[in-house]
Amino acid sequence: EYNEPFLQEILVYPKSRVVGNIDVLESMKMGDVSVKQSLYFDYLAPVGSRDYTSTDSFKQINWKATAKMQKLQTKVFEPIADSGLHLTLNIVNNHSVITDFEEQIEYLTFVIYYLEKIKIPYSISINFRSQGSLPFYYLPKGLGKTQLQTALKLLAVVDQLFLPYSFEKMMGYYL
Repeated sequence: EYNEPFLQEILVYPKSRVVGNIDVLESMKMGDVSVKQSLYFDYLAPVGSRDYTSTDSFKQINWKATAKMQKLQTKVFEPIADSGLHLTLNIVNNHSVITDFEEQIEYLTFVIYYLEKIKIPYSISINFRSQGSLPFYYLPKGLGKTQLQTALKLLAVVDQLFLPYSFEKMMGYYL
């Protein structure tokens, strides 16, 4: 018979609150995800060729296809983008914690679930003081069930009684 106290920890994950216009959360910078339109192309993996136009670069001529077709052909490259996001939650308003703190956590939870559903990697920063190499709460970029669980655990343990950290100083780490 075990008569000692049994220590348990219960985490209550935050509920999610719907965020409008969430479908515009994709970034457009160099990356490794294929997209329909982008400013960047994967120059190491051509996907085909097309007829040469006067605006095409000379170095993009596909010489093998040109010899085969008997007219100039240009390499076609796949458009790519980095589809990762960094989510930042500012909990400070005039040197005190915001009044709608719980609602902001619920909005962030909805965004996290959405990003997990459409398979976009994300990272999170919250300007509460923490110990470690960064003086604020930070979850590195990731994707998958482990990232979702870690993010929800982070949001579950965040409390209004934590010491706030300056939002401007936190953003200074990214510049």
